[in-house]
Amino acid sequence: MEKYLTAAQVAAKWNLTVRQIQNMCSSGKIENVVRENRRWMIPVDAVRPDDHRITNGKYIGWRKRKSEEKRQRMLGLETN
Repeated sequence: MEKYLTAAQVAAKWNLTVRQIQNMCSSGKIENVVRENRRWMIPVDAVRPDDHRITNGKYIGWRKRKSEEKRQRMLGLETN
């Protein structure tokens, strides 16, 4: 029989929250999970899925830049 871990155990192992692990299980990002009663059972050899969130800072301050561009257009100034 294959060994399983709970969502809480995997969360501690991967340094994530239990809710993040539950969301990954329900969306199918973690393979071979089993729903036992109300608990997610995750195989010991499960691989942590890649994090595809944007972390390069590209969108930091985007509202301010956009409003500044709009203000410059209204004043007839050239934007860079």
